[in-house]
Amino acid sequence: MSSSKSKDKYVKNKSLYTLPLPIPLSPTTSSIFSSILSFFSNYLTSTNSAQNPLQSSSGNRKPRGTFDPLSNSVIVSGEEDIEKLWKQGFFGKGNLSRSEPTWCGRGKDDKNAKITNDLVADDATTKDSKADKISPDIEGTSHVTGDKDVKILAEIVDIDEKSKIDHEDLCEMEYYKGKRSSSNDVNDKNDNEDGQVKEHLQLTTEEAFFLCFGIGSLDIYDVNKVIVSNYRLHLSPSLKISKRQNLMTIQECWNKFRIASIAHHSTIKDKQPSSSVQFDDPLLTVNNQFDNPFVIRYVAFHYFRSLGWVVGRGNKFGTDFVLYEKGPVFKHAEYGVVILPCHNIRNDDSNDLYFRKNVTSSWQSMMNLTRVCGQVKKSLVFCHVIIPVSRTYETSSNDRSNKIISSFDLSFGSAFGGKSMEGSLKCLLEDPLECLRNYKIREVQLEMSNSIVVLAPVSESQSQILTKEALEFLAKLQRAFNPIRKALLQRRVLRQQELDRGVLPDFLLETAHIREDDSWRGAYPAPGLVDRRVEITGPVDRKMVINALNSGAYTYMADFEDSNAPTWNNNVDGQVNLRDAVRGTITYTNPGNKKQYALRKDGKLATLIVRPRGWHLEEKHVLIDGVPASASIFDFALYFFHNAKKLIEKGSGPYFYLPKMESHLEARLWNDIFNVAQDLLGIPRGTIRATVLIETILAAFEMDEIIYELREHSAGLNCGRWDYIFSVIKKFRKNPDFVLPDRSDVTMTTPFMDAYVRLLIKTCHRRGVHAMGGMAAQIPIKNDPKANEAAIEKVRLDKLREVKAGHDGTWVAHPDLVKVALDIFNENLKTPNQIYVRREEVNVTALDLLNTNISGSITEKGIRGNISVGLTYIESWLRGLGCVPIHNLMEDAATAEISRSQLWQWAKHGVRTSEGKKVTPEYLLKLLDEELVKVEKQLGPQNFSSSKYVLAKRYMANQITGKEYAEFITTLLYDEITTIQNKAKL
Repeated sequence: MSSSKSKDKYVKNKSLYTLPLPIPLSPTTSSIFSSILSFFSNYLTSTNSAQNPLQSSSGNRKPRGTFDPLSNSVIVSGEEDIEKLWKQGFFGKGNLSRSEPTWCGRGKDDKNAKITNDLVADDATTKDSKADKISPDIEGTSHVTGDKDVKILAEIVDIDEKSKIDHEDLCEMEYYKGKRSSSNDVNDKNDNEDGQVKEHLQLTTEEAFFLCFGIGSLDIYDVNKVIVSNYRLHLSPSLKISKRQNLMTIQECWNKFRIASIAHHSTIKDKQPSSSVQFDDPLLTVNNQFDNPFVIRYVAFHYFRSLGWVVGRGNKFGTDFVLYEKGPVFKHAEYGVVILPCHNIRNDDSNDLYFRKNVTSSWQSMMNLTRVCGQVKKSLVFCHVIIPVSRTYETSSNDRSNKIISSFDLSFGSAFGGKSMEGSLKCLLEDPLECLRNYKIREVQLEMSNSIVVLAPVSESQSQILTKEALEFLAKLQRAFNPIRKALLQRRVLRQQELDRGVLPDFLLETAHIREDDSWRGAYPAPGLVDRRVEITGPVDRKMVINALNSGAYTYMADFEDSNAPTWNNNVDGQVNLRDAVRGTITYTNPGNKKQYALRKDGKLATLIVRPRGWHLEEKHVLIDGVPASASIFDFALYFFHNAKKLIEKGSGPYFYLPKMESHLEARLWNDIFNVAQDLLGIPRGTIRATVLIETILAAFEMDEIIYELREHSAGLNCGRWDYIFSVIKKFRKNPDFVLPDRSDVTMTTPFMDAYVRLLIKTCHRRGVHAMGGMAAQIPIKNDPKANEAAIEKVRLDKLREVKAGHDGTWVAHPDLVKVALDIFNENLKTPNQIYVRREEVNVTALDLLNTNISGSITEKGIRGNISVGLTYIESWLRGLGCVPIHNLMEDAATAEISRSQLWQWAKHGVRTSEGKKVTPEYLLKLLDEELVKVEKQLGPQNFSSSKYVLAKRYMANQITGKEYAEFITTLLYDEITTIQNKAKL
């Protein structure tokens, strides 16, 4: 950003709009992902009990809108409703703004307000002309001759409610007839008290129906009785209308939106019904055409929304829609979408009553669109919507379900040879769900010169990783599985909202049969994974890779995730380092002291296990079909493609650690990726092995299911203790019953952590797989023997607890601690593992996993410690370091997440410290300033000015006040370390 002000706004927006649209998803069948539309349809038919994710906080009601047939849109006037719909999905546009409804918040003075009123008046005059054309005579209205206006007001009033009407319950719809007077005769009721024009949110019918039908998060009211006569909409006034009588059903929205789209469509062929028909008649002819403009646009809108795109209006670019990756407050739209309806019966006029006469645009128009989109840096997308063929059969009047019979063919050449089926196209499309199931998106053709684009500098060594074949392999996995990944991330949002409402997690009823079945097992340990008593972990820089493989540990987890800041060079150079390590050619020379490092020849090297980044992260330097690559798929695909066969040749295999999963569905996605990847390279299924880190509270309730989903690829589970603590704080941050004390008091022996460990060990050993212990964060302390011995003793005690609890292995963060941990495990475990210890006596309940009633206190020392760790880690991460020694502990992203989340939680609930001080945002910001002063004094002015501490403080301040909260600090910071450049030549 060019200025501090714009930077602050960008940082604020990243936190303010951190939650995407919460789309309810259903995990009932494995084949559910085969069609995006059926994915949502399945949810709608299988669950009706979920509370609406966009409910207003004023009681338990949804946002409300009013259908305006004149503008073919839905108007939302309540301020809270407007804010909620915009912030949680960027729906609609302010009628007085370019997009975000911010007019009333801009602080315009009276003069500007007057100018605005004049503009509104001019706009009303324009609408007069349109209204005259559509409605030449409004029967029953009170007309005023001359230059006076005709005003129709409709109030939504609950007949059972005797209290005063809230301003959100008063929907005013004004229509003007005749010429506008030159005087300032503007309706006072459309002004705020300060003289500003009151702004409303205008939703397209596609947006409104998606909110109403797709996710059940909007109530739509109809305040006018609308009649269709020769395709002309007539309005009749309706005053004091009951909410109950005029809350539109899904069916009414479906019918009226289709009718309104015909009246507003400029290319409708001049075919009219022989007589006027009441609008509400379900048998209305114009309601029953598959090529209805609203239906076609809605199919495309629903499709792109379901893929995670923010869909905006494309009018000013000559397109139907534009697609935003994140939303209009962040950056411009990436794509312009042109909808091309495709008929199954070629040249059949009877099947093309209401849409375009010719669905194929000319080359000239396509070139014009391409030029326009190119000038505004948007790629052009052609979205082909296949229109189904419909037929009516003899049906029983007693069986309404038989009324809707639709057949369709996904190819152009239909079974009817393109002949018109006279008299057979009459079809009752009464049920929107049944109707929409018959529409398919045949293809989305991205007009790009290259569908795989690298937007970063590529060195010679990196080009050996980013080969054409490797990128094509990555693209195949991305195209197949990224939409599912995005859908699962949306599912996380909905789950979080349930937790925010106080719904506590429990073991799943629908998967009880998996947990209760004692017959199934995970995979037998793969070569190199039988004995895992000590594992070393660390980032993928060249020196660390060599030292870890030489350390004497049984395995080395090479980490692309929490201990790695995901800069472009860190990620791709990490792939270079692992490729060289697999081939035994890796070397390193320290540029300072010229010390040389190479793999040892006198002993066994550690087995290599790779941890890719989590599902929530993206690799923005690589675009596949214009969409950033999933960071998880990027890391996995490149490592697997270059090294899988070589590892197998050497008697090992491609082994992985999988982080931060929240459900067994996310494990199923990994399993599907493994199967496809192995098939593409001709490697037997089951060659890949994966250990899952149980580091979220929700995954703890699905351990059996996670192993089951991965069973032929499963290598066990691991206690990711620090991320697990972070997850408990994050998931229950709004619940005062889950406030934890100082981080130092949250140990592995506290009730909820002990229950988590015992359940993990029992589950793994019952299924025949490894149960791995967690990280000892201590590191050797040089030049202080006493402090160093104290740190080593903590490691010994921690590892002794783990081996006696039943763990098959443990983690250390430093090569010097390998022998310490190994001595403890060798002394207490005489076999390669203890999978044979079943722990049948363990019985962990949901309440045990949620028992956060632990002794301890919140102190100023603990608060300052959290601030110091969070601030120091964020500063280091912004400089490209993901693994940072702080206060003699090796800290990674997990501990920084705990630090900022605890501060947020304490401020949110206004807890008091043991010293009696109430924790408030102001108090925390004061301590943050003080800690920053300490850092400046320690570093000195010159070093401080060249650091990232000022920027780190800005991000930290936004995350600790109990208001804004990012799901992950790393996603919030990621754009700061991206180096997006022009397309690289590979």
